[in-house]
Amino acid sequence: MEKLKIYNELVKYYLFISQVDLYKKTGHAREAAIIKKFIKKYKKSKGKDLLIVASGLGLHDKFLKKDFDIIGVDKNDGMLRISRKINPDIKYKKADMKTFKIKKKFDVVMCMDALTHLLTYKNLEIVLKNFSRHLKRGGVLLFSFDPVKKSFEEMRTKKYLKGNTEVTFIEVNHRRNKKDNKFDSCFILVVKQKGKKMKIYFDYHMGGLFEVSKIKKIMSKLGFKSYVYEGYSSKKHQEESPVFVCIRK
Repeated sequence: MEKLKIYNELVKYYLFISQVDLYKKTGHAREAAIIKKFIKKYKKSKGKDLLIVASGLGLHDKFLKKDFDIIGVDKNDGMLRISRKINPDIKYKKADMKTFKIKKKFDVVMCMDALTHLLTYKNLEIVLKNFSRHLKRGGVLLFSFDPVKKSFEEMRTKKYLKGNTEVTFIEVNHRRNKKDNKFDSCFILVVKQKGKKMKIYFDYHMGGLFEVSKIKKIMSKLGFKSYVYEGYSSKKHQEESPVFVCIRK
């Protein structure tokens, strides 16, 4: 997996985008509340150790740390720099999701919206197996995808405004061959500030499109029962952004 500029040298704009939505109904505060409900419903282990993989800016962590003892893992220096400032009381480690090793097991392991950066089912299974190795018996594994194969979109655009700064985020996606599960993705950031010249930034990466049924088969193979929800809600998954809540059988 390549390192994206938006997670490193352009991370201040990713932080800007994220902070605009931080406390909204669709923001990290609401998502963290739903995550806690999932954990309360399904967790059987007695501890409160939480491992967050691809922890990013640490914005979910901000709302979870009152209830859990958290360790975060991310491979991007820009993300780690910001998350350590936001949550100086949380220990963050630089590591890749495929290969990280922590000498303890956790009651909850979660990885939200980062698995799309994997390109093959083989690598997806390697990562999910690594997650399961760090989970206590009776613990909960949570992860999400955006997008999956059914919800693939050629273009997504959203505008963010705070003070005198406006950031427009454009995502352009392209499937070269619909027979495989890979896609090209270009991020475009347009930054406007009063009295200043407009700035435009580009970022590119490849992503993987996965099917919910095949993901469930992988989890079953690893010894988990999976519940799939529609985004951060109590609704059963339909076709957009699935959240998996997995319990070892």
